[in-house]
Amino acid sequence: MGRMLEEIVLHETQTALADTHDVFKLAGHGPVPGHSGMFEYEIDMVVRDSASNTCALYEVKHTERRDERQGRWLRDERVVSEAERRFGRIASRAVLYCGESARNPFGDGIDYANVSEYLLSVRANRPKPRQRRRGVGLSLMGFGNPEQDIR
Repeated sequence: MGRMLEEIVLHETQTALADTHDVFKLAGHGPVPGHSGMFEYEIDMVVRDSASNTCALYEVKHTERRDERQGRWLRDERVVSEAERRFGRIASRAVLYCGESARNPFGDGIDYANVSEYLLSVRANRPKPRQRRRGVGLSLMGFGNPEQDIR
């Protein structure tokens, strides 16, 4: 269920901001300082505004509980500095989850936002659908009335 919620949030945000922002998932790996191993990370959603050279980082969680561990990659200096180097200054960091919205509840600069409220606000900002065209489409194949709206 969590992966599906991530995909819905990503798709809705991409649809709403397609003309003005880049919206994508970020995954990568890096060296662990002082060790020979590597660590892997994933940021569920990056929203980049290339006009202002800024970005916002999001984790999406399918839970009603807040937990500091939910924002671990948003807090990790290695991940944050790499994101900033590649996508611009980080304007905000947030966990989208099923609980109540809260500003910086753990004092680490990460906000918690209710995912339903987030999706409603994104949908409100979606571009309007294109105007319907008349007399095009199925009517050309002998179906329907050419004066009908064709979507």
